Amino acid sequence: MYKKITIVISILIMLILSGCITPKSNLFPPRDNDRSVSVYIVNHGRHTGIIIPIKSISTNFWPEAEDYKSNQFIEVGWGDEDFFITPEPTSWMTVKAILLPTCSTLHVVGFNKSAKQHFTGTDITKIDLSEKGFNYLCQFVSNSYFHDDDNKTQIIAHGPSGNGRFYKATDKYYFPKMCNLWSAKALEAAGCPVDTTCIITSEEIMSQANEFGTIIQKND
Repeated sequence: MYKKITIVISILIMLILSGCITPKSNLFPPRDNDRSVSVYIVNHGRHTGIIIPIKSISTNFWPEAEDYKSNQFIEVGWGDEDFFITPEPTSWMTVKAILLPTCSTLHVVGFNKSAKQHFTGTDITKIDLSEKGFNYLCQFVSNSYFHDDDNKTQIIAHGPSGNGRFYKATDKYYFPKMCNLWSAKALEAAGCPVDTTCIITSEEIMSQANEFGTIIQKND
C-alpha cells in the first residue's frame, strides 16, 4: 500500500514539474450538443489581446461591455498603465514596469470587421469555448476593471485608433505578473488547458493556444 501511494505521489510531482495541464472537463472543450462561442487571441508582438463577439456577451457577466454594444467585436488586453498609453514608451518605462509594482490598465476597442480583416499581418488563433466557459472569461475581464465608490469605471485615456479606451484596472503590474499572463489567465478561467506557471512572452501564450485552438492567420 505504501509503495502504491509513493508511486501516485511521484506521478503527481512529475506532472506538476512538467507543467502538464489538463482542461476543466465541465468547461472545455465544448460538448457536441452544447452552444459554443468562438473567441480569438491575437499576437501584437510584445503583448496579446483577446477578441470577443459582442452579441454573445451577457451584461450579467461583463456589464462594462455595454460601452461597445454598437460594434460586432471587442478586443481587450491588460498591461502597465504608463507603458500601454504612451505611443513611444521609454526605456525607463519598460524597466519600471518589470521591476516595480505599477498601476495597470485595460485597453478595450470595438470594431466591426472580422478578426483577420481588422488585424492584418498578425498571428491569430481561434478558440471555441463552451457557453459556460465563455461567461467565466467575461467575468474574469469584468473583474479586471477598477470601479469607484459609485461602481463606475474610470477612463484614463483614449486609444490610438477608433473607439479604443484605456480603463483604470485592478491589480498591480510587475514581473512575472504581466500582460501575456493576464491573457493566459483569461483563457484559463474559460477552462482552457493553459499552463500559467510561467507565461512571459506573447510567443509562449500563442504556442499554448495553438495546441487547443485553430490558427486562422499566421504572420510569416
